[in-house]
Amino acid sequence: MAREMDNETKALIRKVEVKRSTEKITKKEFCNTYGLHYNFYMNCLNGSNVPSKKMIDTFKEYLMTSKDEVYRKLFESRDADEKFHPSLGLTKKDIKNIKNELEDMQSQEPSL
Repeated sequence: MAREMDNETKALIRKVEVKRSTEKITKKEFCNTYGLHYNFYMNCLNGSNVPSKKMIDTFKEYLMTSKDEVYRKLFESRDADEKFHPSLGLTKKDIKNIKNELEDMQSQEPSL
């Protein structure tokens, strides 16, 4: 006999989906960022599966996380060196150097 999802868990999933969609994050990106199995997540959304304790804890963590922090985690989870066109000739070292240079530029106060 399959477990049925309680109303509290359904409400939690609804809140996660609303926050995720308002932050313009795809389900795939959300799962990759928070270490969730995409198919299991989708099955929980449609009610075929009941979320695990770990997944429920992840949902609660996500709901308490600020938008800026969510985006930071999202960008960190992306594999940057596979996203550039080969014609750019970027190596992992180039990417790291450029990233550090951009971070330095962002940390400096703008001059008026």
